[in-house]
Amino acid sequence: MLNLLQIDALLVSHAVLLLLIIALAIIIFIVRRRLTASQAINRDLLIILHNKEELEKKLAAEEARFQSMFEDSPDPTWIIDGHQFTLCNHAAVEILGYASKEALNNTHPSKLSPEFQPDGEASFSKAERMMQLADERGLHRFEWIHTRLDGSHFPA
Repeated sequence: MLNLLQIDALLVSHAVLLLLIIALAIIIFIVRRRLTASQAINRDLLIILHNKEELEKKLAAEEARFQSMFEDSPDPTWIIDGHQFTLCNHAAVEILGYASKEALNNTHPSKLSPEFQPDGEASFSKAERMMQLADERGLHRFEWIHTRLDGSHFPA
């Protein structure tokens, strides 16, 4: 027969074992919840990644369409950044009489103009002022005289 001390020790060991089982069950529950949350996050990340890839494809297609419209436009078009031509289309190269787009890149607009505009203002200072207005407004239309490579002038 078991004495009282042995019974107490047996009850304590069963209680400790029960507490360990409960703790283990709680840990398993927490781990499963975190695993389920991680799986949901991974699924959401995969969806986001797929959407990002689709948007990148659409953006590339739109960029190609813009590039084609820009290049194929019959209107001479220049893009100015930092007060210099950074990009132009084939029509701009033709009208100015240059051999290539590269010959026009990184050129200040006043370099492709007579020294003075018809209103008497120096082309450099007027170009700076017009570009400042375009920067402030987002768009600014004005009349301008350009000079072709052969020295002839044309209005724009």
